[in-house]
Amino acid sequence: MGQDARTVLIVDADEKGIAKTKKLFSRSKTVRVADLDEAESIIGDSDREPELLLIADRPDADGKFGLYENLKSGELKAETAEETEADDQKTSAVVADMDVMTGLPTKTIFLEEADEYLEKKKDAAFCMVAIDINHFRLFNQIYGRDAGDKYIIYMAQLLKGYVTEYGGVAGYGGGDDFYYLAPDTQELFTRMIDDVGERMREQSLEIGYAPKFGVFRIVEEDLTIMDICDSAIAALEYAKSEYSRLMTWYDSSMMNDSDDEFKLLQDVEFGLKNHEFTFYLQPKVNLSTGKVVGAEALARWIRQDNKMIAPPIYIPVLERNGFIFRLDKLIWEQVCRFQRFCMDMDYPVLPISVNVSRADVFAMDVSAYLTDLLKKYDLPVSCLELEITESAYIEETGELDAEIEKFKACGFTVSMDDFGSGYSSLNSLKDLDVDVLKIDMRFLDVDYRSAYKGISILDFIMQMADQLNLAVIVEGVEFPDQVDFLTALGCDYVQGFYYYKPMRKEAYEDLISDTDNIDIKKAV
Repeated sequence: MGQDARTVLIVDADEKGIAKTKKLFSRSKTVRVADLDEAESIIGDSDREPELLLIADRPDADGKFGLYENLKSGELKAETAEETEADDQKTSAVVADMDVMTGLPTKTIFLEEADEYLEKKKDAAFCMVAIDINHFRLFNQIYGRDAGDKYIIYMAQLLKGYVTEYGGVAGYGGGDDFYYLAPDTQELFTRMIDDVGERMREQSLEIGYAPKFGVFRIVEEDLTIMDICDSAIAALEYAKSEYSRLMTWYDSSMMNDSDDEFKLLQDVEFGLKNHEFTFYLQPKVNLSTGKVVGAEALARWIRQDNKMIAPPIYIPVLERNGFIFRLDKLIWEQVCRFQRFCMDMDYPVLPISVNVSRADVFAMDVSAYLTDLLKKYDLPVSCLELEITESAYIEETGELDAEIEKFKACGFTVSMDDFGSGYSSLNSLKDLDVDVLKIDMRFLDVDYRSAYKGISILDFIMQMADQLNLAVIVEGVEFPDQVDFLTALGCDYVQGFYYYKPMRKEAYEDLISDTDNIDIKKAV
C-alpha cells in the first residue's frame, strides 16, 4: 500500500461487510467508511475527492482477496461482491491487516510480504532496517499526542516515498516502531539521515527525539525473516545507546552481547529461585563521633559454587530489561526479616536503607507493598529508609513525585541517591519532597585545575541542604584527607571503606550489639 488511507475507506462488499467494516473503524476519528454508490458520486468532484479510495474486492480465481488503490483516478476497478459470509469475513481480515493511521501493513503482514519480496528478488541485495523514534513517550508528554500522531504519519509517508522511489517493503510495528526491507543502496541510507536531519531542523526539535535506524545487511540466504528482523533490532538498540548516532549497522558482536545478556537473565532467574541472592550491609557513620547511625543494604549474588558475581555485571542488565523489581522485592523482604530478628534479639535497631528503582514504581504500588511488609514483620516504619537515584527523578518526575508523596504519607524517610550526577539536580529538589541527599565522593575526582570548582560546588550543596533542612551523606569516603576535608566543610554523615566495607549480616550484628559503636539518637 503506497498511499495514506486516513481520509476515506471505500469498501465494495454487501451490507454486512460494510457494517462490519464500519464497526472496525468505529473508534477512529480520521477514517470514514462509504459504500460503492457513494464512491461513484464523489469520484471526479475536486471538492469531495478523497486522498485514497481503498476498494475491497471479492476473492479472485485463486481465492485471494485484493485491495485496489485508486488515487484521483476517476474510475473504480472493483466489482460488487456477492453476499456471502466468507466474503464478509475476508473483507474484515484485509482491513485489519492495514494500520489505519499510517496506511502501512502491520508487522505480521509486513514480515510475510518482506519474505515474499526477498524470494522474488533473489539476485538483488537488501538490508532490513528497524526504526524507532527516540524518547517518543517523552515527546508525546511535551508536545501532545496530536503532534506525536503527526510524527508517526510523517515517518510512514517517508517510508512510502522510499518504497516508491527505491523499491522494497515497509511496515508498521505499532507504537513508534517501523520496518523497511530496503535495497542495499548507500544513496538511500544517506538520504534517510539527510531527510531526518532536515525534518528535525524544520520542526526545531532536539536530536534526542530523532528516529534511530538499525540496519542489517542480508548476505546469508538461509536466514529466516524473523532472524533478519531480530538482527536489525539488535543494531537499533546500539543506535539508541548513543544520542548522536542515528544509524548503526549490525555486526555479530551485537547478537553475541544479546545472547550473553539472555544467558545472564536465565542465570539470575535460577539464582532467585534457588536463594542465591542476599544482602550485605554498609554502615553509615556520624562524622563527628565515628559511630554508626544506620546502614545501606547492598544486593549480593553468591552462586552455589560460592562464586560472588559483582553487582555491576547484573544490576544494569536487570534495570535495562525491567526485571530489577524482582530482586528489589527479595532484598526488601530479607531486610525486614533481619530487622525483626534484631528486635527479637534486643539489639539496637538502626534504620536500614533499601534501593527503590524506576522499574519498581512502574511495576507495583511500592508504598503499599512496603507497608504490608512492615505489618507482616511487625516493624515500625523507622526501620526502613528508601533510596532513589537522581537519574530516576530526572527521567520520570511525574510518576515518582506521586509515589514519593505516598512514601512520605506512610512515614518513610526518602533519600535522593547519587545527587549531583545528573543535570537537573536543583530542579529535582524544587519539585520533590526528599529528606536526605547522598553524594558520591567521586564528585570530587577532579584534577588540580578543576579541584577548586568541585570543592566550591560541594560547599554550596552543604549550605543549600542546611537551608532546606536536608541531611547530607557523602559516600565513597576512603582516605583520611577526605575525612578531614569533609569535617572542615561541616558534613555530618559519611559512608565508605575508610570506616566500614560492606559486611555480612552476622558481622553487622556483632557491630551493633556493642552500644559503644552506635549513635541511635543521630540515626539517619
